[in-house]
Amino acid sequence: MYQQACAEYARSLETAKVNYYTTKVQGCNKKQSFNFVDEMLNVKTTPILPKHESTEDLVEQFSAHFESRILILRRELSELRSNVTVDRAEKCRSSLTHFERVSMSTVQDIIMVSKPKSCQLDPIPTWLLKSCIDVLLCNVIYVL
Repeated sequence: MYQQACAEYARSLETAKVNYYTTKVQGCNKKQSFNFVDEMLNVKTTPILPKHESTEDLVEQFSAHFESRILILRRELSELRSNVTVDRAEKCRSSLTHFERVSMSTVQDIIMVSKPKSCQLDPIPTWLLKSCIDVLLCNVIYVL
């Protein structure tokens, strides 16, 4: 009886782990996937910094590098600006006069076929929006 309970526990634990990691991997973008694999393999990367005598020296090197990059970008932008000519003769002849309302079912269909990926700029993760779509759909339509 004890061995059966241990075996059942091991199977349940294995199933829970598979479900957890499957969900975690499915919600990852490419960078998150690599970070996840590194985390699983216990890979610790040390930052590669330029050679420096002290922290102050390192800060000065970074400052000088970015200052020079900014100066180069400004110079290149000013050169581009002097070489660019804008043809203002042709204007767009079409215009948007109205927008058609979108039905709730159309919006719900679009949301439900969306990939479960999200980014930090999303107001709500896609997987959460999908799981709460019945409650949130009216608010989403209102925003649209």
